[in-house]
Amino acid sequence: MNLNKGGRAGEQADLHVHSTFSDGALAPADLIAKAVECGLQALAITDHDTTEGVREALTIKGNAPLEIVPGIEISCREGSSEFHLLGYFIDIDNPYLQRYVRFCEGARLQRIQRIVGQLNGLNIPITEQQVLDQSGGGIAGRLHVAQVLVAEGYARTVKGAFNHYLGESAPAFSGKWEFAVADAIKLIKLSGGAAVLAHPGKMVSSKRLYMMIRAGLDGIEVVHPSHNRRMQQHYSSLAARYRLLTTGGSDFHGNRAFDESNFGRLTVPYQSVVQLQEAAKKE
Repeated sequence: MNLNKGGRAGEQADLHVHSTFSDGALAPADLIAKAVECGLQALAITDHDTTEGVREALTIKGNAPLEIVPGIEISCREGSSEFHLLGYFIDIDNPYLQRYVRFCEGARLQRIQRIVGQLNGLNIPITEQQVLDQSGGGIAGRLHVAQVLVAEGYARTVKGAFNHYLGESAPAFSGKWEFAVADAIKLIKLSGGAAVLAHPGKMVSSKRLYMMIRAGLDGIEVVHPSHNRRMQQHYSSLAARYRLLTTGGSDFHGNRAFDESNFGRLTVPYQSVVQLQEAAKKE
């Protein structure tokens, strides 16, 4: 990624972090302090299917020498395939986006209820309230169920909880709602944002990527903990071929072993922020 206009050499941004408003361990204030300590120039809070973390960050940032990029990570499912779309420079008060956020809140709660019911059927007597308490007021998800299972002694680790109970082939698994990638891209653009495919890894074929581009995809996440150097080179090449923007970040949650070492290290030049903002303005 070349640094051109809009950024000075050495200025870096992390365009993928999560707060306590979804499945992260740190509140927005702590993420801001951490980013400033690392010398970042910009930080995108991209919580899953909610904008409340961004809202709080923008409210409390004050004079901190850090640009907050309004973001969101939208969960998509098409048949057996799951994808995540990152929206940047979105209008967090957009009525279409907020209607989607409210829908997700209800759908996630129903999913938690199904999972808890299935676990109860396996003689694991955890409650929905325990999961909601574990989420700390954020959006409850499978991670919070896993944490309750660990706390109650039904699993040794979060990974073990997923392997034995919550993963796709496990007995208490419950799938997400269907939401097509094209619809997610449309929603991001209706919200005035730029749409980026998150952590494609090994799961995106050239045919699938081309369909996303035709639907209006603006960019692709190249720098990510799940991408080795070969993957980064592959997606950088695809981005150049299809004229996509390239982004990246640490995907920091704060509750995984590699999070601390990745924060402040897995970054992209500030120029990526400039390009995303220009793409969003076109919408």
